[in-house]
Amino acid sequence: MRARLTPSSQRAAVHLDDRPEPISDRCQEHSVPNVSQHAHGHTVSERYLLHTTLGTGGMASVYQASDAVLGREVAVKVFSSEGSTAAERIDQEREIHLLAQLAHPSLVSVYDAGAHSFDGGEARRFVVMELASDRTLRDLVKSGPLSGFETAVIGAQIADGLAYVHSRSIVHRDVKPANILLTDNAGRDLPFVAKLTDFGIAQFVDGSRFTVEGAVIGTASYLSPEQAKGDALTTASDIYSLGLVLLEAMTGERAFPGTLIESATARIFKDADVPSDLPPEWQELLTVMTSRDPSARPSAEAVTKVLRSLQAETTTIGDTELSTAELLELSEPPASRREARARQRRFRAKATRQRQTRALVVGSVAVGVAALCALSWLIGVLSAGSVIGG
Repeated sequence: MRARLTPSSQRAAVHLDDRPEPISDRCQEHSVPNVSQHAHGHTVSERYLLHTTLGTGGMASVYQASDAVLGREVAVKVFSSEGSTAAERIDQEREIHLLAQLAHPSLVSVYDAGAHSFDGGEARRFVVMELASDRTLRDLVKSGPLSGFETAVIGAQIADGLAYVHSRSIVHRDVKPANILLTDNAGRDLPFVAKLTDFGIAQFVDGSRFTVEGAVIGTASYLSPEQAKGDALTTASDIYSLGLVLLEAMTGERAFPGTLIESATARIFKDADVPSDLPPEWQELLTVMTSRDPSARPSAEAVTKVLRSLQAETTTIGDTELSTAELLELSEPPASRREARARQRRFRAKATRQRQTRALVVGSVAVGVAALCALSWLIGVLSAGSVIGG
């Protein structure tokens, strides 16, 4: 079910947890009949035969379906229309057009869209998408914490998808384990193909929404502080949510457990607890991603680069070892030429120091080896002299 929070003048509607919501439990004031009870067995647009219900939510139901033309399995999202307002129908059209414009390996692909009447009723909009999931990250984490490598593999793909979305000034607003689809990638170097789904509550950075006017929607456990307060959102909100997702993947526990109100409001007053037993580079990354100050969080592009370096189990550029903070800094575009030159000077200075240190270590080892050889030779000579003298 849904619950309302009023941390500001805006009304915030949040999911109680990640369980699929009945279609009738919408945050709007009216209810909508469950689409799924009418849809099973229907052939949509004389092409897509609907089978299993994959999930339902406040705005739509999603089904597994067979594509009679191409002979493949797809996911069909059927929007609710009964009782919908004109504004909500406009939001449906905007979401469909948004999804059709996005094309990235880490996002679920859209194949088709249209309208269909179930049992002679009002036509409902639908969108046909890639069926790209053996399971979700939520399912995977239920079996226990992930390794740093697995977390980095999944996180890098999702961060890359977010970087693409953010470059188009879109905020996803609901990054959570249940919205990260995983396909086993047997026979490849990476264990999973990860894709981000569900842009139903996305909004543009300028504030135009794909949801009801005045509603700030997300999932309680993964809200950013600014979402919980009903403040204006930037792409940094998705970075905070992804940070909580990666932290949960590494620990097996949600960063902000408790009741709906406790979970949604806790992040306003305290930072996420990043365990001290995590590797230092992970502590550094997760801490900056979950900063309560949106301006302190790195970009999705910077997070992608760092996660790929962690995935490779190295934090180096060339032969220069870098901290996570330095990798994040180098991944962000400089604000000015002066800053770019300052970065280059710092990087060259560090590279020079590390080369000098390595040279000193190598030289010390060489001197030590030579000294041992000389000592062995001297001992051999003295031993030989002792034998002759004897």
